[in-house]
Amino acid sequence: MPGLRILNVNPRQAGPVSRWHQVLELAERTGFNAIWLNPFHRACALPFAEGGRQRLRSLYAIRDHHAIDEAVSCGDPREDLAALREVMAHARRLKLRVMVDLVLNHVALDHPLVAAESQQLRALQAEPGWHLVRAASGEIVALAAPGATVPLLFARNDALEATDFDGTTGYDNAQLNFASQEARRFFLGQPEAEVGFWKRLVDFYLELGIGGFRCDMAYRVPASWWQEIIDHARRREPDVVFLGETLGGKDLNLQLADAQLTSPEGPRPAFDLVMLSTSWWDMKAPWLQDEITVTHRIALHGGAGSPDNHDLEQTLAQQQLQALRTAYPPHGDRDEQAIQRVVAALCVRNYAVAAVVGSSVYATLGYLFCLDQTTVFWDPELLERLERDQAARQDLSHPLNLRRPISAINGFLRCLPLARARVALASPPRAHDPGGDDLVGFEVLLHELTSGDELGRIAVAVDRRHEAGRLAPSTDLAAETAALVEVLRQVWPDAATARGGALWSAPPPWAARDADQREGPALAWQRRSADGAVWLETPLLLACFVASPPPASDAVIRQEPFPGQERA
Repeated sequence: MPGLRILNVNPRQAGPVSRWHQVLELAERTGFNAIWLNPFHRACALPFAEGGRQRLRSLYAIRDHHAIDEAVSCGDPREDLAALREVMAHARRLKLRVMVDLVLNHVALDHPLVAAESQQLRALQAEPGWHLVRAASGEIVALAAPGATVPLLFARNDALEATDFDGTTGYDNAQLNFASQEARRFFLGQPEAEVGFWKRLVDFYLELGIGGFRCDMAYRVPASWWQEIIDHARRREPDVVFLGETLGGKDLNLQLADAQLTSPEGPRPAFDLVMLSTSWWDMKAPWLQDEITVTHRIALHGGAGSPDNHDLEQTLAQQQLQALRTAYPPHGDRDEQAIQRVVAALCVRNYAVAAVVGSSVYATLGYLFCLDQTTVFWDPELLERLERDQAARQDLSHPLNLRRPISAINGFLRCLPLARARVALASPPRAHDPGGDDLVGFEVLLHELTSGDELGRIAVAVDRRHEAGRLAPSTDLAAETAALVEVLRQVWPDAATARGGALWSAPPPWAARDADQREGPALAWQRRSADGAVWLETPLLLACFVASPPPASDAVIRQEPFPGQERA
């Protein structure tokens, strides 16, 4: 099932829901097969500043799970629902899986459930003899008085203020009280009895046609809750995908391995995928290999990589543009375009790396246009600026428009057997640079999910020399290819012998392209060489996939252009 190529879309950036078909079409043309929408429900409406507290009105602070947020509404709730259904229908026509955030850890501080509980607590506090009831672990789970008890759905401090996950008060969110049995009954329900609040929400999504969930802060929700939610969803829609956010601590993530389902092959992890921390990886540190191993315990298909993350303060493009402009102040359009080409090449390289180290990959809409960080907070001025920047970069010839190279990388991924594979690093990356550690090579292994048989290998060579303005913007990025081919020779030193010498007998057939052509906006190519190897070339990355055993001579591997690329 995975082998997902996911475009992450901030609804506020996409505009009113009636216009979302445009971003679906862009995703399909760029070679994505899934789209992940950040929360589009009505968000926290408390004042931005109150009592010295600052609020940001995050998309993830949901106060009404069945209403569309005012920022993306058509203006009428009935029109909103009709427009949302049409978006789902259009996605099906385009063969795109639509995924949404499933936010089970918290609700908005001004959610009606929080307000109702607070009102009950205030009423009971007016009675004599009230006291706090604590669980064995110390959390407050109820307020009791003679003859009355108010069990808590939400985490609260000794003053009975609703708190966030870290115990702070007054922010956008109210944390669920996972120590409270009443909270479990209310949100999950009881066997053979009522369906809980969260299960009804999942049913609503599935009825709309949602095909997957990105599980927000999955590591903070008990594994037993996830097991019950995922089992409930799969009974209705066996094909639904669950992608867990696991960018927190290792110990928090590991508890998710306790969420298990029963399948015809035996017990399996409840999650299909979890998130890899590739946006923080420098492409040489050994920790990613360990993290990938952990993901195989938590999720059936392991990890999904990404070159960027909406929780980062700046995007990769933002960081690199700033570094290059500071180190090499541009004097005119030619210098600025050279800087932009290097930034684009770095972003393309990082997407390719994130794509090959996981069994799925995701990137934000803004990544396709090298935009600044969108954030999930309410910032109308930023959204207007990003809309202007994206409009200015719509033309495929713009140096910061990455749709063609991202499309080519997605085409490379379509050649791999990722739907039935687990992906792992064979060993930590190794430097192959006599002058330092900026030419790096590593090998990726693909194993069949159930049998463990090897499906193939990917050799990857990465050029890190252009990081953070350490090299002046190059006018000939094409010259990097020869060094990358040599790195691949060292990653697979026995490849020439094993494959009759054909693999390394010459550089890839497109490596001698004219430099002026190579400086165009394409920035990435994928194709099959004569011996059946599948190649991906970008100015700063070279990768080669070889199936195990080698494909038969009449095997069909998708060639350029693939559906969507010619229209990108």
